[in-house]
Amino acid sequence: MKSLFGNLIAAGFIGVVTLFSLPAAAQDAGFYIGGAFGQTRVDNDPAPFTALGAVVTGNDEKNSMFQFFGGYQINKNLGVEVAYVDLGAFGVSGTIGGLPFSAFGDVTGFSVSGVATLPVSEKFSFYGTLGAFYSKVKAQAAVAAVAGAAKDGETDVTAGVGLKYALTKNMAARLGVTHYGLGDNGDALAYSLGLQYKF
Repeated sequence: MKSLFGNLIAAGFIGVVTLFSLPAAAQDAGFYIGGAFGQTRVDNDPAPFTALGAVVTGNDEKNSMFQFFGGYQINKNLGVEVAYVDLGAFGVSGTIGGLPFSAFGDVTGFSVSGVATLPVSEKFSFYGTLGAFYSKVKAQAAVAAVAGAAKDGETDVTAGVGLKYALTKNMAARLGVTHYGLGDNGDALAYSLGLQYKF
């Protein structure tokens, strides 16, 4: 996943460099809103639990996700976007000392990103995003009937690439993959399909 993250960063920079070589179109400026849904994947490492003598029988690394976003298109090649993202819950379960245990974290957050767009036809465009992501993890752990909870917030990098298809003058579909850094809590990769409406 680290190598993919590096590729996403590189793609974002390439997109930014590319946009400066293309003519801007003022008529493309305007605000937009949208939403998307999809699937998130994280890398759960059960080693900390097995080191305590736990037997891990469940490892939930995938979950559904959704996001709401809004932004401003400065011209046809450059924009800025903010988003609320719910990446889902992830964790492990099993037994420790013969007792059932579980440890799960629910991940949500906000992102602020620059968006570079490269039109390839009248309908299709490639886009890349690069920005900051503030994640909030609500963790819960339980051993038998004893349970506990904790919260943690981290700020890290987010980057993504995708394809946009213009359905109408104001409506477009977006298909993308986005990396979300979660600080000390690892990272997540989200695959999403969404709709964008431009005012």
